[in-house]
Amino acid sequence: MISTKKNQIITVDEFLDRRKNYDMGGTCYTLNIQFARLLRELGYVVSYIRPGNEHLALLVGLADSKKVWYVDVGTTAPILAPLPLGIERQTPIFAGEKVHLRKGEEPHTFTYVRTIGGRQVSKKWAFRSDQRYTIDDLVQPIQQSFLENGPYMSCIRIDKWCEHKQRMLSLKNTVLTMRGGGSKTERSIKSLEEMKAVLQDTFHLPKLPVLEAVEQLEARGHFLIQKSANIQS
Repeated sequence: MISTKKNQIITVDEFLDRRKNYDMGGTCYTLNIQFARLLRELGYVVSYIRPGNEHLALLVGLADSKKVWYVDVGTTAPILAPLPLGIERQTPIFAGEKVHLRKGEEPHTFTYVRTIGGRQVSKKWAFRSDQRYTIDDLVQPIQQSFLENGPYMSCIRIDKWCEHKQRMLSLKNTVLTMRGGGSKTERSIKSLEEMKAVLQDTFHLPKLPVLEAVEQLEARGHFLIQKSANIQS
């Protein structure tokens, strides 16, 4: 997310180049910052918020309206449409999962809650709609996300929502999870060759540099997987 130039966010061209050549997406910082740039070009008013003080999401509105929507394209939950603030709302159920955006008792307070089958599956994220952040405010959290003990620097993590199949795909290290149609299946990946096949045939992201990522993780002792003799980095 940080460019090679010190303390600079990657450009739109850099983001699009990574997507085109490497099938790369990114964390909440990467995706929501780039989406904010697009929305502003289209004439929307966009602000950054930090749910739980650890996530990055957007508040989006129009210049001639007081209505504001919660927008988030950088979460592993299925927020496939904007959620209006000011009333308690929830996303439609997708592969058994939904997100609740609950209005608090105090003005401008909200809580983000993620559930699967009615059961809370991650910690709640509280935020204030009147507490906005700038790009300069985000430089330090982004840099911290690249520390070796950061949550996305110590594992392989790929998540994809397939809207046309109403299915969720998630790969975390050697465990592939598929959820949809009221069922959930898990599969253990046994080799890098199998992982590459999953990325190509299941995720349809064949250009992701997974071999390089695994090598970097193994060098730091985070990740081990059998490497077939016919797989080249």
